[in-house]
Amino acid sequence: MKTKFTTVLFSVLALGFASSAMAVTCTSTSSFGNLGPPDTDTFGASFSSNGSYTNCYTFQLASTATAFGGALEIDSAFLRGIDLEAALYSGTVTGGHTTGGRIGAVDTSPSDFSFGNLSAGWYSLAIFSDVSGLYGTVGFRGSITTSGAGAPPVSVAEPGALALMGLGLAALGFLLRRRLVAGK
Repeated sequence: MKTKFTTVLFSVLALGFASSAMAVTCTSTSSFGNLGPPDTDTFGASFSSNGSYTNCYTFQLASTATAFGGALEIDSAFLRGIDLEAALYSGTVTGGHTTGGRIGAVDTSPSDFSFGNLSAGWYSLAIFSDVSGLYGTVGFRGSITTSGAGAPPVSVAEPGALALMGLGLAALGFLLRRRLVAGK
């Protein structure tokens, strides 16, 4: 009897964990069509009533790629709030549901997101919005960009690193000058 209970308990727990990565129901759906790589597209939505919404944006990749971007919350009146999360699913949306499983974890701070090593095929970006408050309109705006998986990332030096490098070069110049003056 105890073994049967334990088996049922583990089955229920496994189903709960598996369903968290399964397909979601979309409140609205838009399609970017072919999104490269490389390519960029924008997305957004607005809400004037409280509730939970899932906006799904489908796109197709022609080859292996990395997808990255971000979404910003827009709340100009500060009387209605919005909280966002983002997730990427394999496949498209059919009958209001994503057709594939979730790729990676749900991003709870979607001001920036990144999904690497994506193979050619269809994907759905889901933006989850929780809207609450008194009145007013809130929403989000964002963009998604794809780049080829083999493309090297572009790196830009930070101002602090440039200042430190400049100080190092100045110190080297000072030591070199001092050595040349002492050698005369």
